[in-house]
Amino acid sequence: MKPGDKAYFVETGNVREAEVLKINGDFVTLRFRYPDPNSGPRHTVYQNGGLRLRKSRVFESKEEAQKSIR
Repeated sequence: MKPGDKAYFVETGNVREAEVLKINGDFVTLRFRYPDPNSGPRHTVYQNGGLRLRKSRVFESKEEAQKSIR
């Protein structure tokens, strides 16, 4: 996993996709998409801000993230 890659994490039992911004030691900084209120209902955009999680909570595939829920 490196900056710019897609990554997946679990939030309240749901898998979310994000982009890796930075990896620092045992932590990964992610940013994820939000619905764009100025466009159609299916259009999403990246916004400023993000989320910092331990590497153990970030997965390289959606399937890996789903397995962690079980």
